[in-house]
Amino acid sequence: MSEGIGLNSSGASLSHYYKGQVGGCLRVYRAGMLQKNLGLEKWDSIVTLVNYRNHLTPIEQIRQLLSYAVGSATDEKLSNILEQVYSQGNSKLYVYIDKDGCALGIIGFIREGVSAEIQHIGVDERKRNCGIGRSMIDELLMSEKLTEITAETDGDAVEFYRGYGFEIQSLGERYPGVERFCCRLVLN
Repeated sequence: MSEGIGLNSSGASLSHYYKGQVGGCLRVYRAGMLQKNLGLEKWDSIVTLVNYRNHLTPIEQIRQLLSYAVGSATDEKLSNILEQVYSQGNSKLYVYIDKDGCALGIIGFIREGVSAEIQHIGVDERKRNCGIGRSMIDELLMSEKLTEITAETDGDAVEFYRGYGFEIQSLGERYPGVERFCCRLVLN
């Protein structure tokens, strides 16, 4: 069994991970969640994030993955996001690429110094609850050498961020009938 250890910019360990196939889905476990009876193999790399402009992933697939992170997604709305939000110098949209070169998720953010605000995070519907979202945040922290990440989300995703370790604060009803939350993670 091999384990992956994520390091932040100061070299401090972020987390330990183990991988294994469970139910036909790649599962990623924090060391504390590892169960010996799963027969997991050690693994030294979980995710490769690449800028969406620098990969051969068809734009239709990028738009599909982005649509999972956008409310009321239309082709026009998705095109505007790609052209306007991710054409700015301080913003990036990364694609999660598995070991076979398949795009399974996206994470987009706006960077400000050593902090970033997640704008979009989405995972292929068939690969959800497998640790991909968590892995993308880990890789983002390491590759961008970030010490703080924030995100604004709704009730559907707030538990994902809480489970990762983000502090959660309600922003109240930003839209009629929809409570929004500010999620913040600070590394020491």
